[in-house]
Amino acid sequence: MPELINLISAVRSAVEDQPDLADSEIVGVVDTLSDELGLAEPDTAVVEDGRRRLATFLSETVARPGVTTAVSALVAALGQWVGLG
Repeated sequence: MPELINLISAVRSAVEDQPDLADSEIVGVVDTLSDELGLAEPDTAVVEDGRRRLATFLSETVARPGVTTAVSALVAALGQWVGLG
């Protein structure tokens, strides 16, 4: 779980460097994931929904070096956590 929290922090930092993403859906997804993963027993469905939404963000967004790398790593780690990786 600490790895996921660290990856969420990396995504937040990368997004902060992109002012045009400050109001994007990705911020809400990351906040939801952070809250959910902070629970004693996170809901796998909520985490999987966040993972899917981040994967969609990656497929629909022009590559941004810092953001793309951070989000890709988080998507992969969430997939493993949920049992899809």
